[in-house]
Amino acid sequence: MQGAARRAKRLVPSARMRKLRCLVDELSLPSGWRRDTLVAAVAERRKRSITLVPVRAELVQYGHSGLWLAREHDDVVLYADHTSARHATHIVCHELAHMLLRHDEDPATRADAGDTRGPGSTDVLAEVRAAVPTAGTVRAVFGRSSYSDRQEYDAELLATLVMSTMRSHGSADRTASRIVGSL
Repeated sequence: MQGAARRAKRLVPSARMRKLRCLVDELSLPSGWRRDTLVAAVAERRKRSITLVPVRAELVQYGHSGLWLAREHDDVVLYADHTSARHATHIVCHELAHMLLRHDEDPATRADAGDTRGPGSTDVLAEVRAAVPTAGTVRAVFGRSSYSDRQEYDAELLATLVMSTMRSHGSADRTASRIVGSL
């Protein structure tokens, strides 16, 4: 039984990887896709519009991650405004990955998603009201602390897989391709 349990444990990551690769394929992103193309593909899949809003890095955990504001009829992704375009795309990709993986439907995640206090006890919603019309209609805020380690891992892996499909002047991003190829 111990050998069977070990084999089953090895199969789980493969099944998860197949699921993630399938999600990437279902997006049908064209070669040379841009951030707005990805956002449109995810919005279409979810049947909800998605707005991207650059904000002060301190609001999104010192620029290392973004925040997803789930509103009644749409979604808003906040990302650090003082980062490279590629890093911003990866941050957005990561938040969109949480959406694609439907982490907002997990009851444990939903229970933690109501806190709108950012680092240093800053009220994130109060800070973004000017940039996000009717920010008061937010029903949940999802940030790094709102997810389990497995959800974070899966979202980061999916974001990396999506980023690896990005082409620049006809050539694949070699670093992302090498990382994904090793998985």
